[in-house]
Amino acid sequence: MFYLLVLPFLLLVFFLDRNSTNALSFQSPPSRISITTLAASQRQHHIYYDSSNNLHRDIKYHPEQALRIDACVKALQTCELLASSPSKTTKWNLIDAASNEELTEAELTHARDMVVLAHSEEYVSRIERKCRDSKQRRIDDGKPPLGFIGYVDDDTYMTTETYDVCLRATAMWIRAVDHALDGGQRTAFALSRPPGHHATRKLSNGF
Repeated sequence: MFYLLVLPFLLLVFFLDRNSTNALSFQSPPSRISITTLAASQRQHHIYYDSSNNLHRDIKYHPEQALRIDACVKALQTCELLASSPSKTTKWNLIDAASNEELTEAELTHARDMVVLAHSEEYVSRIERKCRDSKQRRIDDGKPPLGFIGYVDDDTYMTTETYDVCLRATAMWIRAVDHALDGGQRTAFALSRPPGHHATRKLSNGF
């Protein structure tokens, strides 16, 4: 949805379990996976993900789906490179931004400020209003807050939580950059969706 959200294809290539042939097939939303801390030492690598990304999902099969993140997280938890060992010189932290390290209001506000540098205020506000208004109507009608809104173009769908999922994904990337620039031997990566890598300043495109 947003240009700033980069689809983690490279991580999928390197870390997906080769034996999992159905990793990207449609299933019910993945359950939350707790933080995993592996191999303590001086060098620190943080990998952020948002387990609540599954709140943005289609009601039918769609290639852009929550299982992309779920497959990456599961592979990272069992990946040989992350195995705990006394000989390891790296500390890997797999961090769920939706639970143990919840994003603050200040981080989300800053993320929105960054988003409107890439997209017009009118475009971002339109998405926000559509999600908020649809969610409130469902609540007023006695329905669950989460609901499918529909497609905004040929490839891009929205739910009542799409705006918030996008905002958290942007905030995660900013936090990852801050971690990497905070001195020492640090790197960071954010597993986020939806991608939005074809979106323009005023229009959605490409999931």
